[in-house]
Amino acid sequence: MVEFGTNFLKLLTLAKINLEKYEGREQSLAKHLVLENYLEGLAVKTLMSRYTEFTFVDAFSGPWNTQDDSFSDTSPAISLRVLKKISNIVSAKKHREPKVTCIFCERDLSKIEKIYEIIDSAKLPKNFTVKVIHGEFLKSIDEIITLVPKSAFKMCFIDPTGWTGLDMKSIKPLISLPNSEVLINFMYEFVNRFINHPNEAIREGIAGLSGSMFSNLDEDQRESKIIDHYRNALSEICDYKFTPAAQILEPKVNRTLFYLVFGTNHSKGLELFRASQHRMATEYSWIRQRALDRAIEEKTKQETLFGEDEQRLIGRATYDSWVAEQKLYARAYIIQESTKPWTSSFSRVAESIMNRFALKETHVKDLVVEIYEEGFVDNTWSHGRRKKPKDDDIISYTPK
Repeated sequence: MVEFGTNFLKLLTLAKINLEKYEGREQSLAKHLVLENYLEGLAVKTLMSRYTEFTFVDAFSGPWNTQDDSFSDTSPAISLRVLKKISNIVSAKKHREPKVTCIFCERDLSKIEKIYEIIDSAKLPKNFTVKVIHGEFLKSIDEIITLVPKSAFKMCFIDPTGWTGLDMKSIKPLISLPNSEVLINFMYEFVNRFINHPNEAIREGIAGLSGSMFSNLDEDQRESKIIDHYRNALSEICDYKFTPAAQILEPKVNRTLFYLVFGTNHSKGLELFRASQHRMATEYSWIRQRALDRAIEEKTKQETLFGEDEQRLIGRATYDSWVAEQKLYARAYIIQESTKPWTSSFSRVAESIMNRFALKETHVKDLVVEIYEEGFVDNTWSHGRRKKPKDDDIISYTPK
């Protein structure tokens, strides 16, 4: 992947959020923020480099629970809007039009009609090819594969309404195509509820998600064991080097609804996913505070003391606390797992930490500096008056 400076990527901003469209389903906004951020960054990184073709596959296109007549709060509309924007940027900067293919799969015929409405309203240029498949995703995988250009960089978005339709071994032929990445909505709430169901068929269906039974699920660290089991399966079965996950909480309760699990073989993809997650988290933190305040107002019939400015301040404090917690988890992991001295480049250390913990690269740099100050690593980056390590700096760890 070609590298871009952060200033360039900051020019690619999200469309202004219309919160009213997501009233009562703020978790969908969180999901769409990650999708929009990541798809935008991925498309520009690939199409501004050696790739001239890009393909986006939406496995469960819907549209679902839209609250907008133009369907702007749905994944088909978001993906077409983002890719049209990036296509225009690439055409202007590279003086060539990229070939963009979008494939939407949906089993509900009434929703297929809405997808065509979305496509028509997008007013796509001639360099776009859009295919709509009416059928169940798993049964349509072979057809989808025939429509995917071999030379394209590919992103697959798999967002079912429940836990069915995600059999890992069945989706492997599609998401393991060369030069592919995948974003999966892992419905943790459903899985956790049915994982020990007395019906054997349901238990086997849950097991199919990862290709094997979830095991050793006592209450201690139950959630982390479930998501780690799934992440490891995505890595082992579908041959992804990195499988980070982004936790999405219920809007009004500190309880996990689902995880967005991402598969990539590129370190830059890993960095971009974590950056996309954090851009979402800064917004979702205050949006959850807003949803909570509105729930209190409905219950008490009284206005809360907090306006949007105060909600944003509270949300920012919540976000900062979450980042600090993730850094503590990562620090504990490094120290507990490192029973012997080791030496590695900073880039490898950063990959390992970002793959497992919800931290950006800049957070990992801060963490390495902190454990240096505690005497665990040598300072190999201070030449040139640098305060933090870079990718090729060697990190030497010595346990105490």
